[in-house]
Amino acid sequence: MLDLLRAIPWWGYILFFSLIGLALKARKPQVMSVSKIFLMPLIFTLWSLYSVFASHTIFFSTFIWLPFLVAGAVFGWILYRPVTVRADHKKRLIEIPGTWATLALVLIIFIIEYTLGYLYAKHPKADKSHLIFGLRMVTSGAITGIFAGKALLLMQKFHKAPQTDLT
Repeated sequence: MLDLLRAIPWWGYILFFSLIGLALKARKPQVMSVSKIFLMPLIFTLWSLYSVFASHTIFFSTFIWLPFLVAGAVFGWILYRPVTVRADHKKRLIEIPGTWATLALVLIIFIIEYTLGYLYAKHPKADKSHLIFGLRMVTSGAITGIFAGKALLLMQKFHKAPQTDLT
């Protein structure tokens, strides 16, 4: 375990604690700008695309990643469907209830990504394993999709919600 922690680059800690901070904030109801809804999906999409493009072949990666991105988006949509939001259309603000799901997802992706990164560093032949690579693409696509599905659903709910002053 200590070897795993030592293998994390300095920027990994910054990213980890920043995302943990956002995830802990998400566990309480919050009012935010509508544009912030897409912050987590953007971060995970960029990270996920990095995994795809840094892989064996882009075609093979995309072939695995894309269906799980779509499946994750559908799951994210369904998971957050019961959520009720309040919307301030004039100020482009949305109030969303708190959830622990964001923290769980952030921790899952970090554990998987860093465990696989450590595995690749310690066992260079693991990089050639289609099973390990497939696991990385599946989790990366699915979790990115969950955040994207949530964001798209919240935007739809924002547009359908009646006007409420949230200042």
